[in-house]
Amino acid sequence: RHVREAKPRRFKTGYRHMCRFQTSRFFELPAFSSVRYLMHLDTDATLSCKPDGPDPIVELVRGGSVYGLFEVGVEDPSYTEGWSGFLEEYMLLHEVEPQVPRPLLMTDGFVLTKEAEDHPGQLINVTADPMAVTWGTAWEVLDLSFFNSPRVLEFSRKVERSLGHYRHNWGDHLIRAYQVMLFAPLSQVLCFDKEDLPGQHGCGGIEEEYGSHNVFHFIEGLACPNLWSSEFLRGVPWTPPGGSPAACLEVCNQVEACEGFDLAYSEEEKAADCAFRLDRATKEACLGEGAEGAAGEAWAAAREDGRGALSFVGAANRFQLIERSLERTLSCEAWMAGLEAKLTRALEPAAK
Repeated sequence: RHVREAKPRRFKTGYRHMCRFQTSRFFELPAFSSVRYLMHLDTDATLSCKPDGPDPIVELVRGGSVYGLFEVGVEDPSYTEGWSGFLEEYMLLHEVEPQVPRPLLMTDGFVLTKEAEDHPGQLINVTADPMAVTWGTAWEVLDLSFFNSPRVLEFSRKVERSLGHYRHNWGDHLIRAYQVMLFAPLSQVLCFDKEDLPGQHGCGGIEEEYGSHNVFHFIEGLACPNLWSSEFLRGVPWTPPGGSPAACLEVCNQVEACEGFDLAYSEEEKAADCAFRLDRATKEACLGEGAEGAAGEAWAAAREDGRGALSFVGAANRFQLIERSLERTLSCEAWMAGLEAKLTRALEPAAK
């Protein structure tokens, strides 16, 4: 019923402004001119501090580290278009030798399971882009003297001027990983384990602006007369493929129990009829074969005599976009072991 993996805010201009700000202008704010160490938490992120737990800033200073890491991941290829090419070009033209071994920058071959954008509820496998490591920025500790150093600033400004935040939805968590790894060795990255500093990110349930937004997935050729309620709309003006039969969407959105509606469209009438359902439409539970088959026959029996010929029929299921809250999951020991194993695998061919 809910599309839990959707992040509609990523497509909002405000979110893209935030990503740009957090990876460039943020470091140079006059308010931080006399500040060296800074801890950043998102407004929807929490840490459950223990009486004997670590103080992140104290630990960063004590270890001579430039970055405090709380979460790692791999970015969805939907949000990395052009990023790997940008990095390769930048390193070549600016003669940057990454301070982290190159295999650890790479994610090519990593497979993610995600929800299909045009088929809610259907899971698909996608391959990550060559360089798509992410370091979660919901919690982080920064040494601003590092981020304001000439080479890091030059890189950050180049990213900003590329407008990748706007053109390709590059996220701050993607950019942050490479701001650090290109210019600092991992010995200067301090990992904070979930056991020492447990936390949570995200507000469970409805996202303020978009979580109450309903989306409809249309399955052409189906009709589900055994699931129809007594609620119908007839003769709704519509000219596909543009837009949607807005009146049908509005009625379903206003009824909490509405799971979707079946639709029959007549090109002759330039109008649609909608039958509302209190259950989901599936190929197993519904009639198929389109307007010329069993689904069309069901609609013909429900329509008044003398109506225009049916052009197509289908069933729309309603989904609600929500955001889920996530517990911190980073095990520093497992992360380091994974990096060592990855490096070993990368060096094996050379050893042979």
